[in-house]
Amino acid sequence: MMNKKEQALESVLTTTGELAEALKQTLLDAEPVIDVTKLKFVLYVRKSTSGDEKQERSLEDQIADCIEMQVTKNNLNLVDIVREKESAKAPGIRPKFKKMLEDIQRGKYNAVLAWHPDRLARNMKDAGEIIYLLEENIIKDLRFATFTFENSPMGKMLLGMSFVLSKQYSDHLREQVLRGQRRSTQAGLSIHTPKQGYYKDINKRLRPDGDNWLLIKRAFEMRLEGQNYKAIEKYLNENKYTRAPVANRERNMHYKVVDNTLTVMFSDPVYAGVMQYGTEIVDLTEIYDFIPMITVQEYCKLNNYSYNGISFISKKPIGVPRNKEMLLRGIIKCAECGSDMISGITTKYNKAKTKKTNYYMFRCNNPSCSVHGKSFRSKVALEFIYDYFKKCDFTSMDMYKQMVKEKEETTKQVETSLDSRLRSLRQQKTERTKTYERTKEIVRRNDPTMMKHFNSGDLDQIQKEIEYFESQIKETQAQIENLKNAIPTYEKYFELFKDMVEILINTRNIKLKDQIIRKYFLNLTLQAQKKSDRADGKPVFDWSVTDFTLTPNYEKLLLITDGAPDRT
Repeated sequence: MMNKKEQALESVLTTTGELAEALKQTLLDAEPVIDVTKLKFVLYVRKSTSGDEKQERSLEDQIADCIEMQVTKNNLNLVDIVREKESAKAPGIRPKFKKMLEDIQRGKYNAVLAWHPDRLARNMKDAGEIIYLLEENIIKDLRFATFTFENSPMGKMLLGMSFVLSKQYSDHLREQVLRGQRRSTQAGLSIHTPKQGYYKDINKRLRPDGDNWLLIKRAFEMRLEGQNYKAIEKYLNENKYTRAPVANRERNMHYKVVDNTLTVMFSDPVYAGVMQYGTEIVDLTEIYDFIPMITVQEYCKLNNYSYNGISFISKKPIGVPRNKEMLLRGIIKCAECGSDMISGITTKYNKAKTKKTNYYMFRCNNPSCSVHGKSFRSKVALEFIYDYFKKCDFTSMDMYKQMVKEKEETTKQVETSLDSRLRSLRQQKTERTKTYERTKEIVRRNDPTMMKHFNSGDLDQIQKEIEYFESQIKETQAQIENLKNAIPTYEKYFELFKDMVEILINTRNIKLKDQIIRKYFLNLTLQAQKKSDRADGKPVFDWSVTDFTLTPNYEKLLLITDGAPDRT
C-alpha cells in the first residue's frame, strides 16, 4: 500500500518536466546540510624561521585574520590552534602538522582553518594528504582567511591548483632568495646571525656591539699572543660576553662561548673587513664605515696564511707556547728569506757545570735559507726597541693632540654605530607595541571560544619583549653619553705615558712586555753579518735590525714627534 506522499507524487507527475523537477528536489532533500557551527575546527598557522618564508605574516597576525574573517563572522567552533615554525617546502619535516593530521583521523577535529593554502602545504605529498582526507569526508570543511574554498570536485581541483602554485612559488622564491642573498652580500649586508662582537643595524650592516665588541677584540689579541682556547673561553665567559641576537629576538644573557665558537670566529675574514658568503667576497670597508676587529696582517698571522702571488697557502696553525716563549713570537723576521723566525729557550752551563743560565733565542728554521739554524738572543731585538722608544717623546703635546684626533675619529664611528642601533631598537619596540595592542583587543572581546587561546599570558610575554627593548634603548643611550668622557685630559694622558719606557725595560713580566711592544711593532727584520770563524771552523754572526713595521694605529703617533728616530 502506498503512503500519502507516494500517492501525491503518483497523481501529480504527468510530464517529463515535472519528473525532472521532482528528481532534483529529491536529491536536494537527500543531501545532508552541514551545520558548520557544529564542526570541530582546528586552526593551523605556520611561519618559517629561516629561508624564503621569513617575510610571511606573523603567527599572531594569521590567527587574528582567521578569527576576524571566519571564526567570529561564521560563529565557528574553534577547538584548538596549532602553531608551527617550520618550512613546508619538503614533506615530513613538520611534527605539529603530522600530529594534527593524526588527530583529524582519530576524530579530535573534523574541519581545518588556515590563513592560506600555502600555510598547509608547499609540497605535493602534504597537499595530497589534505585532499585525500577531504575526499574521504574525514575533513568535512576547509576554510581560509584569504582564499575561498568550496568542498566540491571543482573546489578540490582549484585547491590542488593552489597547492601546485604554492610549490612553484616556493621553488621560484628560493631562486629569488639565493639571488637576493648574493646581492645583499655584494652590498655588504649581513644576512644571517650577527658576527661575534657585532650587531645588525636597521640597514643590516654590522656595527660594534658596545662592550661585547671590546671583549671579542681582546679575545683576538689573546690568540695573537699565543694563548689557548680554554683561556680565551674562560675570559669571555667570566666577563659575561653575550652575542647580539637576530632581529626581534631577546638577547641570550646565558650565552656560553665554546671551542667551536672560537674556531669559526678566528678563521672568519669579516673581522679583518672582508665578508665571504659562499663564493661571494666583498670588502666591507669600501662599502660603508665598517670597523674591523683586527688588521689584515693580524688575520693572516692568526691563520698562518702566506700569499704566493696567486692564492693563500695555509701553514700549520698558531701553536700555544709557554708564557716565556710568547715574547716577540711571530714578530721577528729573517732578512735573508723573509720567513718568521721561531723562538725558544736555550739552557747553557758554565765550564764547571755549576751554574745554569736560560737564554731566550730566535732561529731561522727555513732549510733553504743561508742562515738556517743560526740563532741570536732576544736582547738584540729588545735593545733596538728600547733605544727607539727612548727617542720618542710620548708625553709631548703634539703626541697628545694626535691621540685626541684619532680618538675622536674612532669615537665618531662608534657613536654613528650606536645611533644606528638606537633607531633599530626603537623600531622593534614600536612593532612589538602594535602586536601588543592587537592581542589586547582580542583578549578584550572575551570570546569564550578564543579565551583558551588568547590570554593575559600572551600579553605578559609581549610586554616582556617591549621592556627588553626599552632596557636596551636606555643602555645604548647611556653608552652614547659615556662617549663624551672617552678622551682623557692631558694630565691623565701624561700620567699614563711618562714612565712607559722605564716600565717596559724593567718589568720582569714577559706578558706585559710583549703586550706593550705589540701595540707599536708589527714586525722587526734582522740580518746576520759574518763576524769571524770559531776554532772548529764554524762561522760566528752578528745580528742587527735592518727594518721594521709599525702598527697602523701608532705609526703616525711615533713619526710626528720631533725626536722620533729614523728607520735606518
